[in-house]
Amino acid sequence: MPKKILIADDNHGELAMMQSLFEGRGYTVITAVNGEEAVEKALKEKPDIIVLDVQMPIMDGDEAAMHLKSKEETKRIPIIFVTGLRTEREIEENKEEDIFAKPIKLEAFLNKVKVLVGT
Repeated sequence: MPKKILIADDNHGELAMMQSLFEGRGYTVITAVNGEEAVEKALKEKPDIIVLDVQMPIMDGDEAAMHLKSKEETKRIPIIFVTGLRTEREIEENKEEDIFAKPIKLEAFLNKVKVLVGT
């Protein structure tokens, strides 16, 4: 059975690119355009992993992650953040492992997803 990934990003171009990227690798992809929609879909669909853009309307990625981690049914789902607010260098200097700067380095991003979902 294919692994299920939920991707939330308010940038429709980036959302479509990530959807295509993962569908092309056999994942079932669920999309959301804001944090509130991501929380609703995660509770309903129970994805294997969630990718959240940090800056989104209605509810940002950090707030969505807090909601998801507070719910019994979603608290164990791994979350990866993507952001255009910080550079790759800043992320590396702070030794943050589950956040990727935009534009995303696809190979490292895909490898991180594979590790977290166990594929």
